[in-house]
Formats: sequence, structure tokens, C-alpha cells
Amino acid sequence: GAAPEVVRDGRDGFVVPPRDVEGLRRALDRLVTDRDTLDLMRKNAHTRAQHYSWQRAAAANLRAYEEAMDRRGLQAGDGS
Repeated sequence: GAAPEVVRDGRDGFVVPPRDVEGLRRALDRLVTDRDTLDLMRKNAHTRAQHYSWQRAAAANLRAYEEAMDRRGLQAGDGS
């Protein structure tokens, strides 16, 4: 299975609950037997993955820290 926060079930992958062996089998079977679904999910997943990178994650975290510091009236290196 995959994290439902990242994978949109049925669009760019399948979300299968932990330890749901039968659900995982069904999801894999669909990908093996339905080439159109496989190709569409592959394309969608690739497009969605472009939104995730270490650079984007670091920039988002930095913005969040800066906003939190601004709300408290702090500056980087303040030590307050």
C-alpha cells in the first residue's frame, strides 16, 4: 500500500490497507491485466511526483519556520 496523503487511490496508484493481502492481490492483478489503467496511473504518478522534491520540501519547511518566527517576533540567530 501507499500513503493516502500522497497517492490518490485509483488515479496514480492504489491505497491498500496494511496487511490486506487480498486487497494488494486485487490491485496488482488489475495492473497486470489492465494495460490502460497501468499506463494512465504511470503517467499520473510521474506528473504528480514532479511536485515532490527535497528542494521543495526544504523551501516549504523554511517558509513555515520563518512564518512561525515572524509571529513570535524573532529573527534567525536570535537565541531568544
